[in-house]
Amino acid sequence: MSMLERRLFRRPPSLPAKFLIVAAIWLGVSSLARTARAQELVLPAQPAPPPMKYVPDDARAQFAAAPSPKERVAATLALLEQFLARAEQSTTSQRYDPAAADLGVYQALLDDVLAYLKPLGRSPQGKADGKTRDLYKRIELTLNKHTARIESVRRVTPAPYAGNVRAAFIHARDRRTEALEAFFVETVVKPSKDAGGAPPAPETPPAKPPADKPPTP
Repeated sequence: MSMLERRLFRRPPSLPAKFLIVAAIWLGVSSLARTARAQELVLPAQPAPPPMKYVPDDARAQFAAAPSPKERVAATLALLEQFLARAEQSTTSQRYDPAAADLGVYQALLDDVLAYLKPLGRSPQGKADGKTRDLYKRIELTLNKHTARIESVRRVTPAPYAGNVRAAFIHARDRRTEALEAFFVETVVKPSKDAGGAPPAPETPPAKPPADKPPTP
């Protein structure tokens, strides 16, 4: 075999051990760097979007068939109970998106019934009559119980979804205050000016007697 052939077919020299160690360290550092960059790209949990607030079509048809305001309010209160119970069941099953959707419908139904009652049974002074006040009282009593239940739902809801539940709680609490104020607007009696008799007129100081004129000469 010629010298050229021996050079072509000879085995390559083995790499130094130090070079292999350095290469292994470099590969390890590169792997750690890639892992760190991957961890930096993981975004924190984002809050769930707010639910859509709407009155379902079947509920509107039910309201249109209600023969009286009393029946209209009773139908709304039954639906409020239904959707709140569904939200509670979904939360227990850890189905937080359906729970938020039901709370969105709950809020829309609540706004709808208060808007329905607002122009009813009003005197020229804007005060509600006795029957309308009774309907407001029924709504207020229902919301008094519902707000406590919504707060219980919020306590067991994970942070990304808890904001929507808290918004439903605040909404129900504010509407309860609105119903309570509408109920008491007629029963609060403001003192009138004629109550207990007309107030006495302010005393005026007595007029000074005219001074005696000096006698003329």
